[in-house]
Amino acid sequence: MFTIFDNIQIIKSMNYSLSINKKKKDSLLDTINDFENKKEFRELIIKEKLFFKDKSEKVIFYDLDD
Repeated sequence: MFTIFDNIQIIKSMNYSLSINKKKKDSLLDTINDFENKKEFRELIIKEKLFFKDKSEKVIFYDLDD
């Protein structure tokens, strides 16, 4: 009987933990989406795509996988 009660308490605490983690995940996804829509993000992507091997060479463009 005590084991069942303990297990129920553990399940409740894990559900609470899970709900907090889901909220954190949603918040982080919102932050990422907001950042992706900003000018700074586009500039970082452009800089990442440009790569100079040597000063005498031309610019090489790399495609990034989504």
